Amino acid sequence: MTTLGIYATSLIVNQKGVLITGQSGFGKSSLALELIDQGASLIADDVTFLSEKDGKLYASCDEKWHGCFEVRGLGIVKGIPAEPIAKIDYQIELIDEKVERMPCEIAEKTYCNVNIPVFKINKDEKYLPTLVKIAGKIVSKEVCLLSLESK
Repeated sequence: MTTLGIYATSLIVNQKGVLITGQSGFGKSSLALELIDQGASLIADDVTFLSEKDGKLYASCDEKWHGCFEVRGLGIVKGIPAEPIAKIDYQIELIDEKVERMPCEIAEKTYCNVNIPVFKINKDEKYLPTLVKIAGKIVSKEVCLLSLESK
């Protein structure tokens, strides 16, 4: 099994695996910390290992870092609610540019030969944790996106 290590934080949010990516300093860990405070479980902080099994993408962390999370200004905290491995359902990519108000389609990214949907969200967006949760509902088809033509 091939394993790919990437700079990303991964969590389980409302029973969905989410990969949070973005440049250093864009707030990946801050967003993850807010989501953990709201009940999410950590998979990996800072470095996430990705692998494929049965056509699905899985995330894990180095065993010695299980349940550890770097909290800026405090240090590395051990004992955060965490899962050793979990399926990843979608990705949130934090970006520093204007986001299209109504994108025509959801982007995809391929890791370990598995495609996952990617939602690009401006890092300064006001309600980031809520947007992460809504993206998960879109992926699980609990809600749907309307195109401009369907209004």
